[in-house]
Amino acid sequence: MKIQMHLHNEPFEKVKKGLKVVEGRVLDKKRKEILKGNELVFINRKDEEKVFVIVTKIEKFKSFTQMCDKIKSEDLGYKSKEEFLTELKRFYSKEDEKEGVIAISFKLK
Repeated sequence: MKIQMHLHNEPFEKVKKGLKVVEGRVLDKKRKEILKGNELVFINRKDEEKVFVIVTKIEKFKSFTQMCDKIKSEDLGYKSKEEFLTELKRFYSKEDEKEGVIAISFKLK
């Protein structure tokens, strides 16, 4: 199964360069379908450029804070846990986390 996800330019470039190897998202219907071995297509919101990756691991957490306690912020593409959590507040509210969150580990295809 091939699943598409849009990223802003900065995280997209980090994925493309192999500097970001885990994507954190809320656990919604679309993310519940992702399995180890699936192909993901990250699409740059800036110019629609695509990068293809293979899912290597899926981990579920109750919150992004819990995710950060387990996964290195550098793997998520950030310098610190605080930077990651601050950035996520731009996109998600506490209410969005009610179903849990997912950490999608991947490698470039």
